[in-house]
Amino acid sequence: KLDYISGLNYTGLWLTPIHPSETYHKYDVDNYRAIDPKFGTLEDYDALVNKLHEKKMTMLLDLVVNHSSDTNQWFTKCMNAHRNKQTTNQYYNYYNVRELASGESVPSGYTKNGNLIYESRFWSGMPDLNLQNVLDEPDGYLAKELKDVFKFWLIDHNVDGFRLDAVTSYFTGEEEKNLE
Repeated sequence: KLDYISGLNYTGLWLTPIHPSETYHKYDVDNYRAIDPKFGTLEDYDALVNKLHEKKMTMLLDLVVNHSSDTNQWFTKCMNAHRNKQTTNQYYNYYNVRELASGESVPSGYTKNGNLIYESRFWSGMPDLNLQNVLDEPDGYLAKELKDVFKFWLIDHNVDGFRLDAVTSYFTGEEEKNLE
């Protein structure tokens, strides 16, 4: 249908999240370097991008870096590192996780998991990534991981750009920091 789309004077496609996810909307990413099988394969995606580029059209992807799925391996490894008090584990600071103090109630925007709580502003299945860690450690594990995701799509799979989801929620209640 690319001829039809081009004939409507559109110059590209923008795909909402295409990554594997257990939800219908796919904004809770389980694997940032894969395509949900419901949408085809990575080879199908590459063929689509090639056809778009042959027609001088662009491909934009929605990219969710505010949060992931609670089934994402980064989250699972982060929670295990916190449970085992492995503060030097590379995944320890990937999410905003801390122990719930005795008698403390779970703050708004957090989810309880055993004696731990994690930030989850949208819902419990979408834990927030620790983007403060990216600012504090621009060469740290999480920053490198996110840069690798950008490279995977931009360089390895020729996406022309991203629509970054939830940018006003990167730092809850801190509009200036979100803009930064």
